[in-house]
Amino acid sequence: MKHSGIILNTRDYKRKQQSRFFIFLFIAGLVVASSYFFLHNKDVQIHTSKLYFYDASKQELVPISRDISLNGTLEKVIKILIDNLSRVPDKSNLSTFVPAFARVKSIAMNNEICTITFDPTLLTEQIDSVIKESATVYSIVNTLTEIPQIKKVKINIEGKKDPYFKRYISIEEPLVRLTGQLPKGMKTLLYFYQNISETYIAELREIPLSTEPSTEASHIMNQLIIGPTQKDLNSFIPSGTKVLKTKIENGICTIDLSKEIRRFSFGAEEELIMLNLISLSITELPSVERVGFLIEGKEVYSLAGHASVNKPIQRWYGSPEHNCLLYFTRKTEQISLLTPSFRTIPDKPDPTKVITLLLNGPTAKEKENGIITDIPSGTKLNAINPRENNELIVDLNIELNKFSNAQQEENFLRQIILTLYESTSFRKVMIYINGKNMESLPFGTDISKFLSKY
Repeated sequence: MKHSGIILNTRDYKRKQQSRFFIFLFIAGLVVASSYFFLHNKDVQIHTSKLYFYDASKQELVPISRDISLNGTLEKVIKILIDNLSRVPDKSNLSTFVPAFARVKSIAMNNEICTITFDPTLLTEQIDSVIKESATVYSIVNTLTEIPQIKKVKINIEGKKDPYFKRYISIEEPLVRLTGQLPKGMKTLLYFYQNISETYIAELREIPLSTEPSTEASHIMNQLIIGPTQKDLNSFIPSGTKVLKTKIENGICTIDLSKEIRRFSFGAEEELIMLNLISLSITELPSVERVGFLIEGKEVYSLAGHASVNKPIQRWYGSPEHNCLLYFTRKTEQISLLTPSFRTIPDKPDPTKVITLLLNGPTAKEKENGIITDIPSGTKLNAINPRENNELIVDLNIELNKFSNAQQEENFLRQIILTLYESTSFRKVMIYINGKNMESLPFGTDISKFLSKY
């Protein structure tokens, strides 16, 4: 009996062991299945995707359907789509500003918002205008929001401190799909200062175009805060300063700045220069004659304790009294810059006297500081013919073979137009060459019609 009991107990033990084993296998299977489901429940399956490329002729984004069989994690799918954005469709007039070497550093999802961080290599030299920058940003946003799980895209650029993609388009907040026109740019002059030569420098730059002049004033101020494109120039505006609000009323633009403007670490002379840089840049807007300041919404006597701003200031605030301002040029390796230079004319300056002074060129001291003219040597004034509506015809005697490139031609025109704009009441200029209204200059620059400041 004992032997039989041992046999029964052994069989019972084996059955229990088998039951435990099967239970273990069942639990293990559940764990594996759950793990697989957890890891792959957010997988994406895409067979056809829309990629957005830039059409320069229409200045808009064009969706292109591309057969891409994608199956995997959302991060994997996004990286493949970004890679495909760098490949322009064959035999098309489309373009892309997403380089093939652009690296995605990280991707995160939260409440239908995809946060994607790029390496700075994404920001190539090709992205040199408002519309190209907006085309780059929204080609990414529109392509990624084709994925059903993504409603908004937050773009980060590793190591970038300001809230802009490169310079113009804000990426501070998540962006939604763009359904209208791409943001475009408008040209304006932004003023900076070169310490070495102690001169003001004007960069012809873009800001995002807006139907509201107050918004354009905000864009100008933001560009001054970001700073110049040239390393040897300065705006003197403390880093961290933000534009809280701008308002234009009766020719006065009131700029409300954050308290960081108080971090100004220079002296009285630099503060005066900073105020001039701001007022010069803002008064480039036709609707602005003077600039006023607030800090955190409150009226202040001074921004940094030296120069008074209790009343709105005009262009060239605190500068010596001169009645004529000429524009010359300064060359760097990358860009041509414009340099304003004061002169004094007895009595009231008229266009003949102003143009004659401009044709005389920079002074010896100005030349020592690197200031030159792009008006061909030997150019003489034949005649000045005023027209209605503040229009002026300037007839010049020029040896056309002295123009060396299109850039010189453009600078030549800008020097004349800006000088007349600043020193006289004329707002549109037509250039005659040796008494003739020509179609263009030797390198194709159009001079067939009246030209304005920008």
